[in-house]
Amino acid sequence: MSDIHNRNGNDGAPPLRTRSERIGSRSRSGRSNGSGRKNGKGPQKGWKRFFNWKWITLVAITTILLMIGGFSAVVLAGTTYGDKLEKIQKGDFGNASKILANDNKTIIARIGSENRESVDIEVLKEKNPMLLDTFVKTEDRRFYDHSGLDFQGLARAVVKNIFTGSRQGASTLTQQLCKNVVLENTEQTYTRKINELACALNLEKKASKDEILEAYLNYNFLGNRVHGVQMASKIYFNKDLTKQTLDPHEVALLAGLPKAPTAYNPYANPEKAKVRRNVILMDVMPLDDEIKPLITDEEAKKYAEKDLGVDKKYVDQHLKTAKYDAYKDYVEKELESRYGLKYDDLQSAGYLIKTGFDVKTQQAVENAYANSKSLLKDKGKYLGDNADFGVTMLDPKTGLIKAIGGGRNYTAKASIRSLELKQPGSSIKPLTVYTPAIMDQDMNEYSILKDIDYPTDVRNWNPSNYTGGAQGNVTMEKAVLKSLNKSAAWTLAEKVSLSRAVDVGKKLGLPILEADIGYSPLALGGMSKGVTTVQMAQAYSVYPNFGSYIPAHAVKQVTYNDEDKEEIKPDKPLKKVTVFDPKSTYYMTRMLEKNIQSGTGVKAKIADGRALAGKTGTTNGNKEGWFVGYTPNLVGAVDVFYPLNDKPKNLGVGGGGAPAAIFSEIVSEAVAGTEKQSFKKPKDVAEPKKPFKLEAPQLKASKGDAVVHLSWQKQNERVSYRIERYDDEGGNWQEIGQAPGGSTAYSDTNIQIPELEDGFLDGLENMFRKKEKTYHYRVIAIDTQAKENDERELTSNEEKVTFKAKKKGNDDNDGGNDGGNDGGNDGGNDGGNDGRGNDGRGNDGRGNGGGGNGGGGNGGFGF
Repeated sequence: MSDIHNRNGNDGAPPLRTRSERIGSRSRSGRSNGSGRKNGKGPQKGWKRFFNWKWITLVAITTILLMIGGFSAVVLAGTTYGDKLEKIQKGDFGNASKILANDNKTIIARIGSENRESVDIEVLKEKNPMLLDTFVKTEDRRFYDHSGLDFQGLARAVVKNIFTGSRQGASTLTQQLCKNVVLENTEQTYTRKINELACALNLEKKASKDEILEAYLNYNFLGNRVHGVQMASKIYFNKDLTKQTLDPHEVALLAGLPKAPTAYNPYANPEKAKVRRNVILMDVMPLDDEIKPLITDEEAKKYAEKDLGVDKKYVDQHLKTAKYDAYKDYVEKELESRYGLKYDDLQSAGYLIKTGFDVKTQQAVENAYANSKSLLKDKGKYLGDNADFGVTMLDPKTGLIKAIGGGRNYTAKASIRSLELKQPGSSIKPLTVYTPAIMDQDMNEYSILKDIDYPTDVRNWNPSNYTGGAQGNVTMEKAVLKSLNKSAAWTLAEKVSLSRAVDVGKKLGLPILEADIGYSPLALGGMSKGVTTVQMAQAYSVYPNFGSYIPAHAVKQVTYNDEDKEEIKPDKPLKKVTVFDPKSTYYMTRMLEKNIQSGTGVKAKIADGRALAGKTGTTNGNKEGWFVGYTPNLVGAVDVFYPLNDKPKNLGVGGGGAPAAIFSEIVSEAVAGTEKQSFKKPKDVAEPKKPFKLEAPQLKASKGDAVVHLSWQKQNERVSYRIERYDDEGGNWQEIGQAPGGSTAYSDTNIQIPELEDGFLDGLENMFRKKEKTYHYRVIAIDTQAKENDERELTSNEEKVTFKAKKKGNDDNDGGNDGGNDGGNDGGNDGGNDGRGNDGRGNDGRGNGGGGNGGGGNGGFGF
């Protein structure tokens, strides 16, 4: 279907009614239905009989007379409206609203004072007369006939106001100039309307029609932060009105914008812009009224078939780039969504807009963009000029946005990268999986998760880990630090549930859609649309805030320049939202802080080493990468991606690479010089208790004079021990003793040392006697409170001790010699941990045993 709007309205859209058109008279004819009533209605009775067309006309006329009387005093009293018009003609375009930084003093931007370029009306008459006539025909076709007010249009507006409850206007060009520039007041009140009428009458006395029209054309807001037809012509068509002539369809586009510059923005809403342009082409420009037709019907049809003819490169070419444009644009969006203040209201009303903007933090963001070629790297390789990133930094205590990133090559009113939806990947895991599990199931970093192939009977889904296969039983801390996918899926399914994850995600402000209610979106962040950096920074602010957050916002207060006027309140006040309890957020912070030290987020470390916690996120195919982190006083989110979806070959975005590096660069600069703070444990919250885990004894053995000493590490009192032994004569392990819970040692005194005969003639016999004996030991740890399927017994490592044979009747000397040898040599070989043969009576290699001085055991140090 053609989008051309014909003059008969055949396309379904109502024909254009200009401000100077009168309402047609209503027909009084009607068909009788035989009951004496027209159209089925009889004569009105009672008070209803007064509601007829005569009564309506009388009320309308009376109201008009009262209004005329009401503002006549203002007119007669005299004003300074003419003086303000002179200021406009000199380039002072009204009272722009000011955006203030978080110190409530520093002005970071003015709304309405940028991107203007005046053009003399005489030049327009010479080069673009059709432009002048089209604006007049569209906005006020009786402009050259009235004295500032169009009483026909005013009467029509009064009737509509009375019977519809709306506030309809009948503004002439002069009135619009008064409203937007001279009065500097956009309040929709009858008092303001009376002042507007009085202003229009005064301006018409002070200035000529050409002066008023020139001011109107040079001031009027025409979208994309542009005021005036000259700058608008440049950013839409790349044409200078002082040198070039616009074609009819270009004229029509400009003339159609004042009605709703944002709605008919040809870059943001090209279809709507074309419909509006064609209304001007088909219904206004060929019309024969107070101003003769500007084009024929045939020409209108021809030009209506043309494309808009705009090109975004013209915006980049001509629009002035101001510092902090992205933050300014975000503030304007928020003012409209929370306060109902549109750009048209802001440009001349003189508002003071106090924000959370922090100069130091925002400058750190700007510096990161300037240094992006060195930061946008993955495994040392540059991600390419097409890679871009969004950034949001906010104060977790207030929810105020301190800085926001528009993109590497951001221009005013472009797409703010920080507001673009991207899949969050694993950065969602702490929010929808682990923190709910900690809170609901009393889990902590030591809790055991199962990193296993996901059960195929649940949606037939089996995620894979980023590196390696299933890890089996793992602690929650390990699952977080290694960002394991299988254990996250298991935890969501077995410990949290989909409904709980959805509830938590929505409370945190994440845009979870119906298509996102599944294990992949909620466990691994594979959402259908995704999230913004603002939403993720807001969600993570629950951690330094012990479970609560204030919705992210940039504007903290709006007032007038006039201090006597009241503060402008938002439509809905921001309220604190509580999602988790203090314990669960503190336990999660402990793990996320360790993730910076030894997990996937090591590249996000802050330069001065202060406390930082955070999580990486990477999507399938490395299309997007995230890092979301926080200090006790600052929360930030960074996402890196390819806006054009044309990732270079062999290059991808990993959350632990470029996003973490960018985060580190920004936060290190933002917090430099400020007091270091650590994450504090909430009051009345205990440190996470490490759960009992049976461990295998780490056995050590040493020997003395006919004794073996065994030792192992201490475990819980619930663990008892069984000591087992066998010797080199063969046989199986035999229990030789037990040790109660809490024990760490046991001594075996049942030792048999081989003996040799000492006689001169016994030498031959000794050749066939055993020269040594070796004992083998092990200790079994037993969990006395083990439950079914728990580990009940674990066996230690094996230790062995060898005793050399002794000669009969030579105990004193042999004790010294053997003690020295055994303590030195065997102690060094078998059990010499501390290098001293104390247990073998071979102190420091000297066999001081049995009262005799043995030779030095230099082979090693015995126990």
